[in-house]
Amino acid sequence: MKVSTARHASRRAFAVLSGRTIPASSVLRPARAAATSASHVSSLASVPCFTVGGSSSSSNRTAFGSQRRTIYVIAEETPNPESLMFYPQDHDVLGTAAKTKTFTDKASAQGTSLLATALFKVHGVASVMLGARHVTVTKQTDIDWTLVQPNIELVMSQFFAAGLEPMQKDLIERFGDGERRMRDARADGIEESESTGAASPEEFERELLELLEERVQPFVQQDGGDVEYVKTEDNVVYLKMMGACSGCPKSGITLNIQIKELVQHYFPHIVDVREWVDPNEDVIPRGH
Repeated sequence: MKVSTARHASRRAFAVLSGRTIPASSVLRPARAAATSASHVSSLASVPCFTVGGSSSSSNRTAFGSQRRTIYVIAEETPNPESLMFYPQDHDVLGTAAKTKTFTDKASAQGTSLLATALFKVHGVASVMLGARHVTVTKQTDIDWTLVQPNIELVMSQFFAAGLEPMQKDLIERFGDGERRMRDARADGIEESESTGAASPEEFERELLELLEERVQPFVQQDGGDVEYVKTEDNVVYLKMMGACSGCPKSGITLNIQIKELVQHYFPHIVDVREWVDPNEDVIPRGH
């Protein structure tokens, strides 16, 4: 397919935001050349475009009237072949010390995250995890990254160039707030724990959450993943693997060796650490 044909096809793509419809050809994308295969061009029809007010007929200005500029998006591999991390240049996603937020489908993102909702419009996206400075996208296993990655970069470039908020600010949780609450709660209960010679279940859970936040989550987030505490039952800790950790062929090593050894070092009574699989969620197959 000729490049001119690809451009003509992309001009037919339309998306709606805040009641406005604008052509895909009027927004910017990273300077890296996009694939021009027939399957890639056809998939552009589902890529949303973003603007807030202003005229879509202007080819050189944003909706705010300032000179339009490209927001470059950098993709980085993860240990999971089905997941990539995407960093918008010079932009945070959820911001410093923010806890990650995972969305497993479009319905879970609607009303909470405009960015995640937009990314689910890209054909092949299976899940989206928003982090402090990056977005981890996991694709469906039967689709190649060459058909998904350019559209994700396009959506994110348009999104941040439009100055939109990735997620409702009042729904973003931050580590600092939780640590202060845990320290206050621990101070209230420490005298009772010392008098009985053993930590109460509530005290154990607070200590475990603090360990996960300080020692485990920063480690797994470097590879585009995250872990979430679910419960402790019969001295077994259950953790939910998220982002690149979900379905990753190496997540078993991370969980059974690194995390398990760390947890058992601080809590010798724990006999095992296992992955929690929500029966109400679709499981993303592990790569091989």
